Amino acid sequence: SKRLTTRGSILDYLAIHGGISDQVVTSAVDHYHSHTKSSLTLSPDNDAMFRKHQVQLAQKLRLACTPAYEVLSHCLLEENAKEGMVFLVELREDLRRYIQKEVDDDHLIQLKQFDSYLRDLFSTWFSPGMLEMRRITYEDTSASIIEEIATKEAVHPMRSLDDLKSRLGPDRRVFAAFHPLLPNQPLVFVHIALANECPSTMEEVLSTSCNSLDHPTVATFYSISSTTSGLAGVDLGHFLIQRAVKELQNEFPGLQTFVTLSPIPRFRKWLEEKIAHNTAEVGKFVDDTLLTDEDIQKIKVALRCSTSQDVPAALLQAFKREEVLYGDSNKDEKISDDVEDKIAALEELKPILMKLASRYLVFEKHRGKPLDGVARFHVGNGAEMYRLNYMADLSRKGWHNSIGMMINYRYNLNSKEENQARYEQEYHITVCDGVSQWLPPVLSST
Repeated sequence: SKRLTTRGSILDYLAIHGGISDQVVTSAVDHYHSHTKSSLTLSPDNDAMFRKHQVQLAQKLRLACTPAYEVLSHCLLEENAKEGMVFLVELREDLRRYIQKEVDDDHLIQLKQFDSYLRDLFSTWFSPGMLEMRRITYEDTSASIIEEIATKEAVHPMRSLDDLKSRLGPDRRVFAAFHPLLPNQPLVFVHIALANECPSTMEEVLSTSCNSLDHPTVATFYSISSTTSGLAGVDLGHFLIQRAVKELQNEFPGLQTFVTLSPIPRFRKWLEEKIAHNTAEVGKFVDDTLLTDEDIQKIKVALRCSTSQDVPAALLQAFKREEVLYGDSNKDEKISDDVEDKIAALEELKPILMKLASRYLVFEKHRGKPLDGVARFHVGNGAEMYRLNYMADLSRKGWHNSIGMMINYRYNLNSKEENQARYEQEYHITVCDGVSQWLPPVLSST
């Protein structure tokens, strides 16, 4: 046989030759039907033999519908559960990367079937009953686990060692989920800030003060990250948030409010594509629900455009100001004080940008669910869209993703389960005044 020399060819081989064969399944189904009919000729005295024969036929049919990689996975886990699980998780990491590069449609279908099988397998092995939550502290947690959390922080990268210490300080909490098979590998972790007010900017959250609060009333979940793409699609975050809330309530009985300060990762990209699409052929906005004539006049004045036709290009250019705000540095850093005046013009556009962001979060959908992945996660877990925040994340990443805008989601413990059930049944989203006040009238009335 041909020697497999690359990971890609190994994945192809497993997906194609280890998957379900249509020919084998068709043959097994025909065999099942033909032998079931012949079994009906057995006399009533042979009822036990008939049932036994039916079970054997069903087992053969099930075996035909079982992919070889399922058998291989179970063998690996039975032989050595710990090493087998590590191997399978890393295998899926490779598989997901390979799928993104695969161009052969025939292979892609089989590769995705393989990926779906592994996701379902992990959903069973990494179910909430199998997981444990631990608090991460600078004093008591091993250096290797702290390093893993620091390097895998995906939402707000660590800026320094002092930043890391601050995030593990007395007014903060970091919790991580672990599996018994992987006791030293945090699977997903969450950063929480304890305070007495709901924050509206990341500067409030990441300030270096480490004051110990005896009676905090607000817990802000400001970052949740997974450490491995091999477990993508496995609902670990829901477990971690639920357990973290219970742990915090036990530690601080007076804690009443649980909110997030969340990014809007693809808002800027969506808006740029909308503007480009609406102006590509006719040279003006053709969707009045995106920008009205009044909006265009306000943008024209704020950005000093000569004509209304110049507004789309000027608006797009205004978003592309990283080089003005941050210089040539590639570091993900906060805007310096001497360029605050450079974004003053955008302050005049606040109502317009807030309107566009609220529209994106509430009304832009894919198959009934929010287009925004972070929104999908939180409202799917029963949260409310609580408050939209302008210029909330002035880091390079925050500007690049959403022009600095962020949103608070609120977990109202009295209505969380009802919200979650309504979302699952009809994709209903609970939107509070802090978001709905910015919605375009033409959309908010629908």
